[in-house]
Amino acid sequence: MATRYTRFSHDRKRRTAAGNAPGDGQRRRMPVASGPVGALAETVSAARPAPAPESPSEPARRPWQKAPRGNVREPAVSGRSETAGTATPTDAPADVPQARTRRQLVLMLFLFSLVIPLKFHAGPLLLTPYRLVLLVAIIPLFAIWVSGRAGRIFGIDFLIFAFVLWIAVTLLVNHGLSQFELIAITAIETLGGFLAGRVLVRNRQDFDVLIRALTIIMLLFVPAAILESLTGIRVFAKIADMIGQTHPWVHASGKYEQRLGMYRSQMVFEHPILFGVFAASAFGLLYYANRNGGRGIMGWRRAWMPAVATFFSLSSGAYLALIAQIGLVTWDKLMHGVRHHWKILLGLGILAYVVVDLLSNRTPIEVFISYAAFSAHNGYMRINIFNFGMDNVWAHPVFGLGMNDWVRPRWLHAASVDNFWLLMAMRHGFPGFLLIAAAFLGTIIRLSSLKVRDPWIAHQRTGLMVVLVGLVFVLMTVHVWGAVYVFVCFLLGAGVWLRDYARDEAAVKPAGEPAPHNRAGARR
Repeated sequence: MATRYTRFSHDRKRRTAAGNAPGDGQRRRMPVASGPVGALAETVSAARPAPAPESPSEPARRPWQKAPRGNVREPAVSGRSETAGTATPTDAPADVPQARTRRQLVLMLFLFSLVIPLKFHAGPLLLTPYRLVLLVAIIPLFAIWVSGRAGRIFGIDFLIFAFVLWIAVTLLVNHGLSQFELIAITAIETLGGFLAGRVLVRNRQDFDVLIRALTIIMLLFVPAAILESLTGIRVFAKIADMIGQTHPWVHASGKYEQRLGMYRSQMVFEHPILFGVFAASAFGLLYYANRNGGRGIMGWRRAWMPAVATFFSLSSGAYLALIAQIGLVTWDKLMHGVRHHWKILLGLGILAYVVVDLLSNRTPIEVFISYAAFSAHNGYMRINIFNFGMDNVWAHPVFGLGMNDWVRPRWLHAASVDNFWLLMAMRHGFPGFLLIAAAFLGTIIRLSSLKVRDPWIAHQRTGLMVVLVGLVFVLMTVHVWGAVYVFVCFLLGAGVWLRDYARDEAAVKPAGEPAPHNRAGARR
């Protein structure tokens, strides 16, 4: 009996051990190899839905909460850190670390190429560093976009492509093939700039690279801008002269007077206005830059740099962009926690427009332009340019004037039009204006309505939205071209990834939390 009992005990232990072995409904977790193979394996595993917690008492973590040590995975293509117990649907494959590093290197190369003040001729073409980068990169960027590896295709994509196509149509109608080079350059700068933001900025890590690049540029610009305004010494232009050709100094022509007893700092661009617009465009992004460890935003710790750089441009249009962004930042702080505070601000803006229209003998746009100038004379000239420019738009409402000169009185000697929106309507008719305006307004409205739970990415969204709103105002008083125009197109594309992120985050329903509401108030 003792022998049989002992044999039975051993058999039971063997059966119990066999039931716990891998293959009986379980799978043993093998250690991941180190190096690139291990990084790739971890990235692939991060894209798969993680199993739910075994213990019902263990609460599910929200997407912005940290995972326990040793359970953090590589972020998916949307840029969100995923933790065990939270499944995240994504349309694109996992973002391999090596591919992400290459993308961020190209992003840095593109951004720094915008501020290199070199130019040279290749036959009839005027080439600059950023044009060379776009010439090389535009086909790969387009291939990535059209393949879906840069996320879904949205309405803004069609608007930008339609805008470029319409520019080509208007130039062909007005000039035939004589402006073919201009058509090609415009397409490369508009599409290339937009696709650079659309493809190279795909998650919060990429957006942080953008912030770091702008921080470095502003650190270099501030002391050089102060030196140029006070002494007229252009540091970067002198360095560029040693290598090749650079942009001439506007004050050397004698057409521009000093303002406030200082020179208008031009830095690496063709005109002080362009430097001011570029510097002001960095304000909102650096103000809402996240602090290390997620402890809030940088605020004025970084935003003072673009503010100082904008001041030494001595450009009223750039000042307007900066003031508009400071106003939006102040409103955001005062109304923090109030739902729909951006919609409330929009309603107040519409109310102010109606009040000015009723109380003034001028249109609200004329009132705005007159006050957005350094002197009454400049304001008066800008109002006349706007009025006579609109006469040209109504005379050529569909295909515009192209690059032909516009009709104006003899006493109005200024041939330039200091209004980007007006110039688009004059050159390319109402369709051209409506396409680019819809791209701007649609992006701003969409960003303001996105529901984002992750505070880090919410700050990035707000910073970009503030910058785009500032650009809408400044482009009423200035025209942009060259590197700054490419940067504006880049900013339009740099926020598209947030729409993919918001959709993926809304698809993740943390345990115990109701589904988010849509605009109509119904459950998703």
